Order: sequence, then structure tokens, then C-alpha cells
Amino acid sequence: MPSLPNLNLYTSNRLEILSIFLSQILKTPLSSPFTPEIVVVQSKGMERWLSMEIAKYHGVCANIVFPFPNPFVYEHVFRKVLPDITETSPFDRETMTWKIMGLLPELADGPAFADVRHYLGSEKNDLKRLQLAQKIAYTFDQYLLYRPEMIMKWQSGEDDGWQAILWRKVAEGNEAHHAPALRRAFLSRMADLDPLSGLLPERVAVFGVSTLPPFHLEIFNALSRFCEVNLFIMNPCPQPWGDVLSGRKKRVIEKKAGDLDRRLLHLDVGNPLLAVLGELGRDFFDRLAEISPQEEPAFIDPVEEDDSLLAMMQSDILNLREIGGADDEPRAVDPSDDSIRIHVCHGPMREIEVLHDQLLDLFQNHPDLRPRDILVMMPDIETYGPYVQAVFDRPRNDPRRIPFSVADRSFRSESRIVDAFLRILDLWGGRYEAAPVLAILETPAVRARFDLTASDLDRIRAWIVETRIRWGIDAENRRDHGLPGFSENTWRAGLDRLLLGAALPGGGEAMFGSILPYDAIEGEETETLGRFITFCERIFEIVEGFKPARDPARWAEDLLAAVDALLRPEDDAETEFRALRQTLRELADAGGRAGFGGHVDFQAIRDLLQNRLGDGGFGYGFITGGVTFCKTLPMRSIPFPVICMVGMNGDVYPRRDTAPGFDLIFRKPRPGDRSARGDDRYLFLESILSARKKLYISYVGQSIRDNSVIPPSVLVSELADYIRKGFTTPDGDLVDDHILTRHRLQGFNPAYFDASEDARLFSYSGDRRRTARSLASPRRDPEPFFRTGLPPAGDEWRTLSIDDLASFLCNPARYLLNRRLGIHLGGEDEALEETEPFTTKGLEKYWIEQALVDRMVRGGDGDDLLRLESAKGNLPHGMVGRCAFDKLRHGAADFAQRLGEYLAEDKLDE
Repeated sequence: MPSLPNLNLYTSNRLEILSIFLSQILKTPLSSPFTPEIVVVQSKGMERWLSMEIAKYHGVCANIVFPFPNPFVYEHVFRKVLPDITETSPFDRETMTWKIMGLLPELADGPAFADVRHYLGSEKNDLKRLQLAQKIAYTFDQYLLYRPEMIMKWQSGEDDGWQAILWRKVAEGNEAHHAPALRRAFLSRMADLDPLSGLLPERVAVFGVSTLPPFHLEIFNALSRFCEVNLFIMNPCPQPWGDVLSGRKKRVIEKKAGDLDRRLLHLDVGNPLLAVLGELGRDFFDRLAEISPQEEPAFIDPVEEDDSLLAMMQSDILNLREIGGADDEPRAVDPSDDSIRIHVCHGPMREIEVLHDQLLDLFQNHPDLRPRDILVMMPDIETYGPYVQAVFDRPRNDPRRIPFSVADRSFRSESRIVDAFLRILDLWGGRYEAAPVLAILETPAVRARFDLTASDLDRIRAWIVETRIRWGIDAENRRDHGLPGFSENTWRAGLDRLLLGAALPGGGEAMFGSILPYDAIEGEETETLGRFITFCERIFEIVEGFKPARDPARWAEDLLAAVDALLRPEDDAETEFRALRQTLRELADAGGRAGFGGHVDFQAIRDLLQNRLGDGGFGYGFITGGVTFCKTLPMRSIPFPVICMVGMNGDVYPRRDTAPGFDLIFRKPRPGDRSARGDDRYLFLESILSARKKLYISYVGQSIRDNSVIPPSVLVSELADYIRKGFTTPDGDLVDDHILTRHRLQGFNPAYFDASEDARLFSYSGDRRRTARSLASPRRDPEPFFRTGLPPAGDEWRTLSIDDLASFLCNPARYLLNRRLGIHLGGEDEALEETEPFTTKGLEKYWIEQALVDRMVRGGDGDDLLRLESAKGNLPHGMVGRCAFDKLRHGAADFAQRLGEYLAEDKLDE
């Protein structure tokens, strides 16, 4: 379809220039002031940055919508021109997942589905079937955009493979509503559509995308016949660069050419960085050239504004300059140039600590720089996010405080409510260990639901420890795990002891049936106990109720009820609560749209929800006025004065392309196909071009165990090689001597506070400086604990009891602190034990032996103690516990006999 003048392409190497072009176009109002402008973007970050740039130009940014490409095409184009289509596409991934989930059992017995049948196995496994359905749905979604012709062939029955057969069943009844069919109907309808019908938008802008599938480009091209379509695309180079080759590809072609004269091949390498990183953009601009839009270029050579190393690199890419040739002399760079820095650290924590110090140094040396001018991108935001919080989250009065925000984290990472909900789901099928159950209760939303305070948790923890609750709801629950049905050390045994102790005094001896009351509950603690027991009973009932399989709608209903029964969010967490409820409602909606009426077990539903809540986020934290930490995502070519890329480790970036074996796109790729590795390479190139003053890179390049070298991302190596070939300094290697800094293992290493050793090593931490000075200074004799004598002891110290003497002999230092000085050093809470006792040892063994000796000295045989200790949960279960007790009893009997000889003697005269 030939393009018309309404399709305009604005290109520049600066996104700021493109935003000005867009803002100027927006000056011309639409026919109605109530009609919103449409600006298509591919990320929320781009939406926020662009809205701020428009507001900067016009003073306000209002009545503009920023849809993503797929929603725009479906909502603003197809549904306007083709009114018969449904409000929601029946071919979105979630709907197709449930549709395929229901079809697989029906189709798996067919001869074409041998591989699918072999994968699923003979036993019914809902989790495996759901995971396969998700993979197939994602693959079909890619086919719809990147192989529409193949979908149409399958639709006509040309292929009898299992994917074609499955697709026809998925599309049955909706053959006219998938993307390729809608595209065909749309193009046919456009041939007869009146340009003045008002069905289509008056003006559409596409801003800052790095690539678009041919499907979208064809729609935008057809749309330009009826409205103004403006494409604003960042182009690294204004010259034709579609034929530039990386060095590796050039060598491959030359090898295949054999003895052919190399000059006849016309192999153009151009700029090596552009060649090796720009494949995604090269394919996109080739596709753009096919639709021949009217182009308006506006490029700026960075060296006109700056002569830094970063600016010269950007200029090389802009001008397609080849470096490293025989006649190309490396250019001199001032050794003080700090526009590009690479930092090598021993781990993620050290990376963030070094980044904090480097940013403080930037603010000190560049007073005009503000935290909002800095973007920090990390491939693995979930791993690095907690370290960012630990290092950057400082009190407001701390002079080293840097305002910051963390974007792109998952729902679970950002929300304690979502995390608590998933923890509850994780209990199902498990052992109900004490620690995970208590961790759920520690969540503020759960505590609020049961009216428990933070101080109540200390008492509840003590109850769990002292009643020896380890794992299992009750004896029956332990049988479900294939183990003997002993009730000792279960939640039921512990709760029964607590309840009976609140009602009856046992004195540590009197039992009620087989239950020994727990006596240490008094007064208002009974209210706390009641709430704690209510929590336990409710959570066990709800989780155990997940056993029967049910349909998605019923799952959503029951899970929503569980949320209401176990969680009560505070006012500031209402947004998180709504997001969780919305996710559960979408579960029912997707199953309903797919017409899925089957039942699935809880394991499959839990996996689905963990993936949903583990991937998405609330969209907070991007450009909020402080330093922005975010994930390295495609289409994030937003300009910042300082761009930092942290965690550029060889094992995580660029991502490796993974696809199921049945993915036909992966088997036979074409130019323009999406690739995770290609996306990451192009993002790295865009990051280099988007940094206006500084480019900061760090990675884990030294082993924390033996200091051995760990290679960085191959992209970092390529950048370093490029700098080595193209630039130099008068006094040596630019990269190793000036750009690359290898940091020490600890931040308190004296090298950071001795400028004579390496000026690139420094720290703004006063605590680390004091530690370093202490390490560097000669060792001195320790200060005496007491500089003067203690005051005379009172009369109460003139009488010494046996307990005092024993306590002193066991630990003299603790006795001195506690009894003489009144100092009590509280230790950290020990981790809750999660296994029943398999032997008697430690204090439990000592107290059992002591109790046996007391009874035998008084003439007893200790048989009653066996029941008491079993009820307390101190002994191994069953016959093993009885044998262990008998062994202790034999030793105690021997000791009691020898002790009795001394007790029989006359007492000393007082």
C-alpha cells in the first residue's frame, strides 16, 4: 500500500529534539478540545519522561493518552472501524492459556500430538499442563504478530502439524477476531471508508520505540491515509547504515568467499560499536524504508558541545566512523576525563556501596547536578533492590543521604500484603513449620486482622518455643506426609497446652488426660492467646480447604474470601490490596472468556499466581525527583545527564535467547524478529547515546572467595576494546590506567583513605574511615574494663546461696554484669526449630536427668516423668523416646544411689 504525506518520520540522535518536534505539533489543536491526543509508547518510563518534557514546553501536559502499540491498534483502530469485534480480544495470552489448557486433554490422544502426549505423561498433572499451555499461548501470541501469514495458512487447513490443529481449535468460533484476520478486514474496510467519517483518530504519534513488528507498521501506514501519523524514532546515525557488519560477520563472509577479491565484496564495517550492537535498530530502519515515510532528520554532533571521551564515542557512532584501522591513529584523551568509568567489585553489596560514594563525589564536583539527573539501570533489580535500600536509605539529617526511588520491582517485592498472601499459599502441601507460620503473623496486615500488636509477637514466639511446637497441624496432618501420627510437637499439641494452661493450673506436674497445662499465662495474656489461636485455626482451615480441585471462577472466589479472612490492610496499603484483588478477579475473567469449565488443582493455580505477582509491578518509582533505580528494559532510551549500568555481569547480561523446542520463529528466524539478546544489545547502545555527561558501568569482576577474575558482560568487554583501539593517553593504557577501577573487598580498606595509593579509590563514610585508621594504626593494649574499683558490696552479698555460687561458676563474666552491675545484654532471638527431637541433649537432657534424680532420691522410680516429658515434647516420638528415657533413667538411678549414701549422713552443724 503506497504511503501518503500523512506518514511522517522524525529522526534524531537526541530524544530531547524529538520531544520538541512532538510538542510543536501538539500546538495545533484537534477539532474538538475534548478529543485526547494519542501518543503511542512502549514503556511507562517513556510515558512519564515524555509527559514531563511536554509540560516543560507547554507549561502543562493534559488530555493525552499514552497507549502501548497492541492496545492502541485494538482499541483505537480495529474497534472503531470493525464495530462487531469484542471489547476484549479472545486471543490475549491469558485467555488463550485457559483455552489451550482445556483443549490439551481432548487433543493429546491424536496421532499428531505424540510429542505433547509424551511430555504430559500418563498421569494427570495440572501444573505441567498449565505450564505447557502458557508456553504455547505465548508462542501463538508471537506468531500472530511476526508470522501472520502462517496463521492464515493454518486457518485455511494447509498444515496438519499439532500446532496447526491446536490453533484451529483455539480459534474455532472466533476465526475473524485474531490479529491477522482483523488486519485483513481492516485493510479491506479502509478501501471503502470515508476519510471524513470520524471513526479514526485525527492524529497519532509514535514516540521513542526501538522497534515495531511489520504488523504494526502496516497498520500505521494504512492509518496514514486517513489521519496524520508521526513517528519519532531515535536513530544512532543519519547515514545509511543497514549494510554495516560486525567484525565477526565480516570474517564469516570472507571465509565463505574463499579466494574472491575482498574488494568485490564491498563489506562495510563502519563503526564497530554500531555494527555489533545495532542489529535490532538496523532491521527496524530497513522496514521503515520499505513504507517510504517523509523523513525530517535533526541530528547534533556531540563533539560540538563537549570534547569528552563519551562525546567522541557518540560522535563516532553518529558519523559512522571506523576505528582501529591501519591508518587510524588513536586519539588522545585527557587523563582527567571521567565521562566514562568502569568499576569492578566483589559483589552486589560492594557495587552499591561504591556507587553511593561515586555519586557523592559527582555531587561535590558538579554542584549543578541533581539526584533527578541520574538513572541507574540494573539487569537483576530483584537481587540488587535490597542492597539499594540498605545503602541509600539513610535518615534525613544524614549529610550522605541521596534521595532515590526503585522502579520495576515485582508486586511481591514491593508489597508486604502480596508477599504475605503468597506465603500463605506456600503453606499448602508443606509441613506447617513454626517459622513460616509465625512469619505470616508478623505481617502488619495479618496482625491487624487479628488485632495483635507487635509486642504480642514476642510473647507468641515464646509460647511456640516453650511448648515445643515444631511442625504439622496435628497427628492426622503428619499421616498425610506418610509419617507416624504422633501428636507431640504439632500445633494442636502446643495450642492444647496453652488453652488448658489458661484454664487450669498444672504446676508442671498435674496432667489433664494426656495434656500438660502450660502455666505461664496470666491476666490479659489470655486475650492475646485467644487471638493467636483464632489465627492458627483460621489459616489452617483455609489452607487445608485448598485440597479439592475447582474451576478458575471458584478459585478466584475462594481466594478472595481468604484474603478478606486473613488480611486487613492499613490505609497506606489500600492500593496494594486492590491490586491483589484485581489479579484474582482477572483469574476468573480469563477462564470465563476462554469458556474453561474444567477443574484444576491448587498447585497449578498457585504457580500461576506466583508468576503473575512475581513479574508485574505497581509502576511506582520512575523519575520521582531522586535517583531512579530501574531494570534494564528494552525501549528505555531516556536521556539523563548521568546513566549508570550496575550489575553488568557476564552471566545475566545480555540475556540468552530461550524458547521451547516447538517455537517455529526460533527455528527459522527472520530479520526483525524479537530477540532478548538483540534487545539487550541495542539497549546498551541506546544507553551510551542517551548519557549526556557521564556513563558509569560496574560489575562483579572479582571473586569474593579468592579474588580471582570474573569476566564481565561481553558488551562491557566490547566497549573496553573499542576504547583501547580508538583512544589513548600520553602516559599509558586509557582503560586500565584511567577508566577501569578495581575495588577492594571491604569498604574500610585503608587504600580508600590514602590518596597516595590510588586516587580513584575513595570513600565518604566516616565509619569506614575510623575502621581503616584502626586497622592501620599499631595495636595497643586493650583499655581496662574498670578504670576504678567497684563500690563496696552491700550486706546482701554477705550471704551466698548454692544457686548464686553455681551461676557464678558457670559464667563469671555474665554473673558480674547481671548481678553486680545490673547490665543485661539481650541476645538475638534464636531461629525457631522446625524438626521434632530425635535425641535428648543439651539443657533438655540436663533437666530430665535432674528431675529423675529428684524423684529417685525421694524414693520414686520416675515412671510418671516419662508421660510429663512426652507431653512437653522434649522426647523423641514413640519407642525411640521411651528407649532414650530409659537410658537417662539408668544413669540417674546410678547417680541417685551414690548420692543417697551422702544424704544419709548427718548434716553439718550450723
